[in-house]
Amino acid sequence: TDVGAGDGETSPVGRIRDAQVIWDEDMYPHQAHSDLQCADDGIVLTIQGEAHKARYDPGPPARLRWTDGAIWVREDEPLEDSDAPHTDNDVGGALPETGGES
Repeated sequence: TDVGAGDGETSPVGRIRDAQVIWDEDMYPHQAHSDLQCADDGIVLTIQGEAHKARYDPGPPARLRWTDGAIWVREDEPLEDSDAPHTDNDVGGALPETGGES
């Protein structure tokens, strides 16, 4: 699962697999993975004890819209330098929130 930073660029920072974010070791050397949980009001990602919430948008393309404004977008292709197999759960770079809720 390719996940991006909210810097306006497509910046992969990890993969989502089996309800976990597996962080890119170059960008997040001290954070190997984080668990995702489903909640009544969306998806919760807990990092260092702090809960972050997202709403799933089926798209296309599918997206996770985080309450901090970041958006993770599903990618159709794995990263070129990734040796991990492609799965249906690949997600790509975050984009800054533009406009209101859709």
